[in-house]
Amino acid sequence: AVRRDLGALLAEGLGFVPPGDLDAAAARQAETYGLADVRSGEEARRAAAERRTQAFRERLVRGPVLVLPLAEMQMTFDPNAVVPLGEEGTVYPTLTLRDRWGALTVSDGGARIAADFTRAFIPAPAGGCAGATEDDHWSLDLAEGWSVAAVDATSDRPGDCVVLPRP
Repeated sequence: AVRRDLGALLAEGLGFVPPGDLDAAAARQAETYGLADVRSGEEARRAAAERRTQAFRERLVRGPVLVLPLAEMQMTFDPNAVVPLGEEGTVYPTLTLRDRWGALTVSDGGARIAADFTRAFIPAPAGGCAGATEDDHWSLDLAEGWSVAAVDATSDRPGDCVVLPRP
């Protein structure tokens, strides 16, 4: 049995003869189909995505956050909008999250879920932690027996808040 290259068999069957200078022919076709515009558009898309990712990192990793413990999480989100942050977890630009402590609705600005799904993070309330249940981009409906408090003063992240069961 004679073995032949499938591509060669197809070219032979179609009567296709490749151009002598394949690189030049490819460059002409790329120009015909607007490759420069495609590359430019893709670069702009990549740069915008990188800026958005960095903004989420500033707001939800480096900046002060409200930490919500996760134990019996149920969530609703747009799967097409999630932004992975690697070991830092995933950002959900909009989200409804329910757990023992109540319900969180994020309308804009994002919430980060830790990679191990044990905690959620939203930007800390601008007016301070005590009694905070809403901010410009989120609202928190706490279940009976839960509250928002500042983290311990000895924490390495002053300004953070946490949702805790009331003593």
